[in-house]
Amino acid sequence: MRSIRLLVVVAATVLIGIVSCAPRTVWLPRANGVWYNSSGKLVHWNRNRFPLVIALDSSISFVDFLHMNIAMEHWNTQVGADVFVFDAERPADIYFEKTDLPDVNEEVQLQGLASLQEFDGEVINCRIRLDVATSVEDATVVLVHELGHCLGLTHDSWPGSVMFPHAAESGRQILQDDLEFVRWQRVGILNQK
Repeated sequence: MRSIRLLVVVAATVLIGIVSCAPRTVWLPRANGVWYNSSGKLVHWNRNRFPLVIALDSSISFVDFLHMNIAMEHWNTQVGADVFVFDAERPADIYFEKTDLPDVNEEVQLQGLASLQEFDGEVINCRIRLDVATSVEDATVVLVHELGHCLGLTHDSWPGSVMFPHAAESGRQILQDDLEFVRWQRVGILNQK
């Protein structure tokens, strides 16, 4: 019987934390900006799950809800289709909560954390945690970034990218390759260059 693996992606820090529930399983980000599991399978959502439903924890304030709504709409607009929705009639794919995240060290404070659960390369669910100390100015950028991790994207080295690991220094641009990967998950069409 195969185990369900848990991928923890630490955003807005210098480090990416990678954890697995299965012994000796290592997650490897690849140069093309997406995750592969230890079996070499691409980590992705089943396109029948789209649009992905986001559920809010009771810890989420109205202001946090607004930040998440802006982050969702940023992705939806850039992709050109509904990637994320709030829908009380469907089970949640992504669970959003606000909590006190641990410090990485004295100089680095986590602002957000996305945890993916996958089985055989297919994402089962994602959990986004926003740190209680995240500033109002950074909250939307952090949430756009964490939603990118929920979609299977890794960190990017270009500071203009929303997937850059430092929220205070990152831009809001979603790179074309990232958009193509999300569109492929959403509708099954991948533009070849």
